[in-house]
Amino acid sequence: FEDKGGFWVRVDYWKNNAEQLNRLLAKGMQVQVSGELRLDEWPDSDNPGQNLSGMALTAESIAILPARVQTITMQERQAQQHMSPISAYQEMDQYDDDVPM
Repeated sequence: FEDKGGFWVRVDYWKNNAEQLNRLLAKGMQVQVSGELRLDEWPDSDNPGQNLSGMALTAESIAILPARVQTITMQERQAQQHMSPISAYQEMDQYDDDVPM
């Protein structure tokens, strides 16, 4: 076995703190996601009549792993948001039951 890195899986997350997580998560952060893995199919826009398929995950919980948080600057990605990243993180405390940290 040779570890060549991770793989991409589309994740759907519908909990109350999804918007706060969207502001905090950044490319390269290590997270722990648990939920239900499924196989999705959709029509291939390049080949009418053909379907494409891929794995997707309906997440029950998403946790930021502390090993990588120190190496990433946590900033808002959207300019129109006026809440600081620290405030958004503190606001997430009210959802401790949704995301174990």
